[in-house]
Amino acid sequence: MQKAANIMRLFWGCIFIAGVIINGIFGVADPEGYHLGGRYAWPDFLRNFWTDAVIPHMVWFIILFAAIELILGFLVLNKGRLVKIGLVGAFVFGIGLLMLGLGAERGDWLARIPNIVFVAMMIYCLLFNYDKTLIETIRRK
Repeated sequence: MQKAANIMRLFWGCIFIAGVIINGIFGVADPEGYHLGGRYAWPDFLRNFWTDAVIPHMVWFIILFAAIELILGFLVLNKGRLVKIGLVGAFVFGIGLLMLGLGAERGDWLARIPNIVFVAMMIYCLLFNYDKTLIETIRRK
């Protein structure tokens, strides 16, 4: 079970790092593509925050999102206590994405299943301790 959790955390750590690149390319090239991200956010104050604060400053928020993903990726790919901090951060990040809805209409839980699964995986990964970084895991093989 720990091996599965380790694979999951290494996978998601790499996804976070890839997210930095993806958000950097797509977000800066076409920030308007992110405008619908909080359209169906819940609770309502998040939708208002998205409309009033995020959209007018989208490039800065994309940079902020990418920085958060970079930090979480490095933490999750680390070892020991840093992984736990990264997993808790990833859990909070996942809850935030779930609440934003990312364009999925309210009540459309089918579209939110990937976020729910991500949050569940972070909870599962928090049950274990990790004594090797991604680099140490690769070197060992």
